[in-house]
Amino acid sequence: MKINSIVRCVFTVICFAVSDQLISQEMVSLPGGGCGRLLDTNTSSSGDGGLLCVRLGKEAVNPNNMTDTDVNSYASLKPGTGVGVFCSMSLGVGTSGTDFQADKPVYIDFASDGFNLYVSFNAGNFVFYNNGQEVYRTGINEHLLVDLGDNQGRRIIKVTPPAAWDEVRLVFNDVLGAGLVFSQIRVYNILSEYYLVPMTYLSQPSDQIVAVGGSASMTAMINNTPTDETPENITYQWQVLNGSTWTNLVNDANYSNVTSSTLMINSVPAEFNNNQYRVVANSSFYTCTFQAISNVGNLYVNLIKGIITNKMIYTKPKNN
Repeated sequence: MKINSIVRCVFTVICFAVSDQLISQEMVSLPGGGCGRLLDTNTSSSGDGGLLCVRLGKEAVNPNNMTDTDVNSYASLKPGTGVGVFCSMSLGVGTSGTDFQADKPVYIDFASDGFNLYVSFNAGNFVFYNNGQEVYRTGINEHLLVDLGDNQGRRIIKVTPPAAWDEVRLVFNDVLGAGLVFSQIRVYNILSEYYLVPMTYLSQPSDQIVAVGGSASMTAMINNTPTDETPENITYQWQVLNGSTWTNLVNDANYSNVTSSTLMINSVPAEFNNNQYRVVANSSFYTCTFQAISNVGNLYVNLIKGIITNKMIYTKPKNN
């Protein structure tokens, strides 16, 4: 019994360790800022062939590094030095499972550097495939006759394939070229989600006019669609300006839904006239946090209380 308990304990610890590792493989903090979710891949490929590629130092290596958890490891593509005719080099990752969604952004963390003395017709592209058939491509460089290299610091590019796909490759094609090449294209990470830009509002609070004792509402909603860069776990907190201080509202007889996108102001008293309201939205993804403060909405209270009878509004007469 004691041995069985020990075995179960060890098995549980291993399961937790593996589970934690799997979770950590999905999300990363990038050294240039922001957080991302690595593209979920289970296949990789590389190639540096062609009709005639007599080059020294050419390589297309480490495609797995494009979706591993080491954010500073990278796949490397080097054209090499020498002569090339119809050369084709590539690095790719993909999935043997469900296709990746059409019209959903992909974020590629890459850099290129070096110097070339190279006469060539060549081009570099990120190419997306589905079942081996090309469905979309976007260029990263193209040179005619004189190629002096591409020096671009590490950065994120956003690509939105218009069709479903199951593999993406960095492809370098050289129709004809000869000369000295000392350059390298590095792909650090390919991400299915990337969060850095501030959250933006789809709608903002608007000024409201209400009679004493009446009700009003103010709405502000973060722009959050399946194709933008906004994490899903958004929280809201409405505030009112007291003097020069913004104070968080709490649900009470006059306020409800203070932590939702729509604030309800109920049984409005006369002293709420000229109140100013705003909402603070917060979200997070892994180690990154995001905040967006809305515009201000003003509340104007009509101090004459009306009585509605048969859809006509009458004002209470003053007592003599």
